[in-house]
Formats: sequence, C-alpha cells, structure tokens
Amino acid sequence: MPRVIPIGGFWAGEEIVMSAAATAPKVKALAALPEIAPAVDAGDSPDSAKTLSLRGVVHLTTVDEVLGVPDG
Repeated sequence: MPRVIPIGGFWAGEEIVMSAAATAPKVKALAALPEIAPAVDAGDSPDSAKTLSLRGVVHLTTVDEVLGVPDG
C-alpha cells in the first residue's frame, strides 16, 4: 500500500536528490517498488497554494558521507 512520508530534497541539475537512513522503512519499500509520484507543495493559504506533481523511478545509492548541494 502506498504511504505518504514527508522528506526533504534538492534539485541537482538533472535529478532530485533526497536522503534517508539506510535502515529507514522507505528505503526497503523503494528498493522493492521504485516507481514514485512525489508532489512538491508550496503556499500557506488556499489563494497561494501550488503543487508540482512528478512521476519517475528511484535510483538508490548508498553513501557514507553527507550529501551537499553541488557547486554551480
């Protein structure tokens, strides 16, 4: 069953990069079913509300360091 879990991320020029602990339940779920449909919401009132809906496939990468926003 799909679950909605808030997570931070940033645009890295060609992809959206998000991070999570390797032991997080969402990582196991994404490994099993990598198709996603994230939504980015903005605004603090009905008049200013905006949503960007995306569809794609997750590519999981395990790293030992903290991810940072690339230069440029």
